[in-house]
Amino acid sequence: MILFVGYDYYLKEGDIALKAFEIINKEIPKSKLLLISKNKPPAKFSNVIYIGVIDNEILKKEILPNVDIFMCPFRFKRTSGMSILEAMSAGVPVISKYHPLIEDYVIDGFDGYSVKQYNAQYFAEKTIELLQDKNKLKNMSKNVIKYINDNYSSKYVASKLLKLYKYLIKNK
Repeated sequence: MILFVGYDYYLKEGDIALKAFEIINKEIPKSKLLLISKNKPPAKFSNVIYIGVIDNEILKKEILPNVDIFMCPFRFKRTSGMSILEAMSAGVPVISKYHPLIEDYVIDGFDGYSVKQYNAQYFAEKTIELLQDKNKLKNMSKNVIKYINDNYSSKYVASKLLKLYKYLIKNK
């Protein structure tokens, strides 16, 4: 199952996700795209499940643990990659548009893919690669969890804050 989340379907480039999914679905007919957005897709597609807007807790607890890939084609008009980090915290590899702000956590080929060529074909190719290679998908999922635990756990963040506080107190 592939997940696309974009409160605003158009701002988050839902059209790229749908075009990519058309290519994916031809190659892997049993594939499914779960689309969460306030906007319905402009046309009906087979194997596309439109949910609409849902509570973020439902997304984190019920949906993310049950998807294979988070597809994130947005052009990052905003600087936050929070939805990417939320997907990663659930162990879901991300296929995202390349952006310097996320290159620290979407490590191309390690815990997802960072697509530099911005078109549906490249998103589809990377998604198909993972869906057809379950070992690679499983390894990426493990890598995602390790990355999040190493860099975003409460223990790690607390240690960084403690170092910062000590530095600030010392250099008052």
